Amino acid sequence: MIKKLEQLIVKLNPNQKMIFAIVIPIALFVLTMPIAGNLVAGWYYGYNPFNFNVTWWVWLLYVCIVGFIEYKVFEDKPKAN
Repeated sequence: MIKKLEQLIVKLNPNQKMIFAIVIPIALFVLTMPIAGNLVAGWYYGYNPFNFNVTWWVWLLYVCIVGFIEYKVFEDKPKAN
């Protein structure tokens, strides 16, 4: 999975990298909201994805995934031919 991500990123030009770096975190945020709201906080606390006393680990995982992807996007590597 990581190799495929790296192969995709190497082929992108700088403008495409910038768009990728903006769209992916937004898409992951949209996916993380229901996970944090329904699966974690929904059982006892009701739907509140920003109840960080309960959902902190979901948001920490989100930040780690987005940080890793952003690192890979802007990492300095030689381009493949």
